[in-house]
Amino acid sequence: MRIKELFLLGGCLSAILIPLQANSQYQIVNGTFNSAGGTNSGSNKVYFSVGQPAVSSALTGGSYQVLSGFWHQAWISSTVEVAITSFAGKLEGESVRLLWTIGSSTTCRGFNLYRSETGEGDFDRLNQDLIPPGVMEYYDPTALPGKTYHYRLEAVEEGGRIFFTSLALSLPALPLTLYQNYPNPFNPETQISFFIPQRSRVRVDIFNVKGRRVVNLLHGYKETGRYTIAWNGKDDQGRRVQSGIYYCRLTALKKILTKKMVLLR
Repeated sequence: MRIKELFLLGGCLSAILIPLQANSQYQIVNGTFNSAGGTNSGSNKVYFSVGQPAVSSALTGGSYQVLSGFWHQAWISSTVEVAITSFAGKLEGESVRLLWTIGSSTTCRGFNLYRSETGEGDFDRLNQDLIPPGVMEYYDPTALPGKTYHYRLEAVEEGGRIFFTSLALSLPALPLTLYQNYPNPFNPETQISFFIPQRSRVRVDIFNVKGRRVVNLLHGYKETGRYTIAWNGKDDQGRRVQSGIYYCRLTALKKILTKKMVLLR
């Protein structure tokens, strides 16, 4: 019987490490085994078989056939025959970077990545198209600070799928943040980004060096998250403003944050 889907339990990884021993998956070829690498003791006793219940410990004597495609969980010191040898993630800037490696003899058509906030059965796929087998990293720019995410890597093979361990990552919290506009200096338009740590009434205004408001870009309630809005270098009446220094002011959660911008015509 070919096991098409399997789940290998794992914990949270905060760094990319390949240990000397890895609790991983390897494929047993067609043939007979007398003492599998995952047995507890004795011969012909199979425990910790991934994808199906453990074989009864009452089975002793004789020999047992292992079908091609059967995956067995064991502690091994070599990762040559391991299907997926590592899966880790870390925060890089505003994105979560996920990386993985596979065994040299593993054949697959590509990968899928899933994410959940609960780690239960509500995983959503992040990639639209199958990630090519030569690409073993993925950036998730939609992860929000202060949240915990569970990621699951799926290696897709001909005739079956293999789900690797779910990786839990807790991202550090971030306060109300106004990022520097980009580009800066700019002409004729620039992007203004900010992060709101909780639901709040938000205002985004542009002021000139005399302290006069040039234009209001946003005024209303926003949920937790990152937002980006554009300023096209025009005032409230739709008139192009002249070159010079301007200030972007973010008001939310009883705080005011300001960034200097330069418009060059």
